[in-house]
Amino acid sequence: IGAQFSGSTAALVTTGGNVGIGTTGPVNALDIYSGQGIHIQAGTPTSTAYALYNVGGSLYWNGAALGGGAGSGTVNSGTQYQMAYYASTGTAVSGNSAITTDASNNLLASAGLSVGTSAAPGSSLTIYNVNESTTMTDYTQALTKAGINIVTSYTDTAYTPGVFWSTADNNSTKPKAGVWMYESSLGSNLLLGTSGGYATGITNTMTLNYAGFVGIGSTAPQGILDILSSSGAIVRINTDYAHIMMHNSLYAGYWSFAPRGNGPLDIAFSTSDPGSSYIGTSGTYVSISTAGLVGIKTTSPAATLDVNGYAKLKLNSSLPVSCVSGTQGSIALTSTARMCVCDTSNTWSDVVTGAACSW
Repeated sequence: IGAQFSGSTAALVTTGGNVGIGTTGPVNALDIYSGQGIHIQAGTPTSTAYALYNVGGSLYWNGAALGGGAGSGTVNSGTQYQMAYYASTGTAVSGNSAITTDASNNLLASAGLSVGTSAAPGSSLTIYNVNESTTMTDYTQALTKAGINIVTSYTDTAYTPGVFWSTADNNSTKPKAGVWMYESSLGSNLLLGTSGGYATGITNTMTLNYAGFVGIGSTAPQGILDILSSSGAIVRINTDYAHIMMHNSLYAGYWSFAPRGNGPLDIAFSTSDPGSSYIGTSGTYVSISTAGLVGIKTTSPAATLDVNGYAKLKLNSSLPVSCVSGTQGSIALTSTARMCVCDTSNTWSDVVTGAACSW
C-alpha cells in the first residue's frame, strides 16, 4: 500500500507490515526519511505503558522522562570533560558542574565530595557509613561493613597500595607519610611510614606483623616489641608515676621499674598489681640513688652497696679467683668460713689475723 505526492512515494506499507515514510524500502517496523523530525502533540495518554509522549516539552517513555531528570535540554557549550547537570528543577541543563572527568575517565571534583549521603561534604572527601557494630568479627571476618576497602590481586611477598600523604610543593612526587600492607604466605604486615628527609620520601617505618609483633625501625620484628636504631634506641616514658611493669601470670608476680621522687630508681617485686600508682614501699627492692649508691631492701642507700639484712657468700673449697692487681679488694670465704681479702700484695689474706688463706 502506498501514497504518492507529485510522482514521489510519500508513504508505503510493505507486504511484511513495515511502514516507510519518505522511503520505498523500509527495513524496520517504522522508517522515517525526513529532515523535519517527528512532532508529538503535548499530552499524557490514557495508558503510558510502553508509550512515547510529550509532557510540557519533555519527552517521556513508559511513564518516565527520558534522561532520568526532572527536565530535559541541550547544553550548547561547556568545558571539555565537564558533566552536565540540572541546576534546578526544569528544562535547563547547565554545563558548569564541579565534577568532571579527564581523558582517562578519572573522576575529578574541584569541591568537596560526599559518598553515602546527600548532605554537603564537611571536607574534601566525606564518607558516610552507618555500619557500626558491637561485634568485632563483623570487621575482622567480613567486608560488608567496611568503610573503605582497597582491593588488589594477591602476590606472595609483595607490598600493596595504601593511603599516602604528599604536598603540592617541596618534593611533590615523594610521599611524606603512608600506611600500606605487605602480604606473604605467612600472613599480612601493616606498615606505617614517616619521612625524615622529604627528598628521599618515607625513611622511617613501624610494623605490626602477622604474629602481632611490633617493630619500630624494623620491618621484621622478632619479638612482641622490637626496636632497631642505628643511632641508639631511646625509650622514654614521661607520665606521673611512670614505671615499667612486667607481669608473670604463671606465678602471679609483678616486676616494676620506677623512678622515685626526683631521680632514684627503684626495682621492685610484688605479688600484687601496683596499677597506675607509684610502686610504694612494699616488696623486695633494689634501689639506685642519684649518686649511684645501691640499696638492697632499702630505698635510701648510704653506701656504694647498702644491704638492709644479711649477705650470704659461698664457702670456697678452692681458689675462687687469682689475686692480681685487677682483683685487689675482692673478698671471699674459705671452706671453713674464714673471711679473706685479696690485698695489695696480690695475696689472699685472713681479714682478722692477716695470715695467708688456704682453701
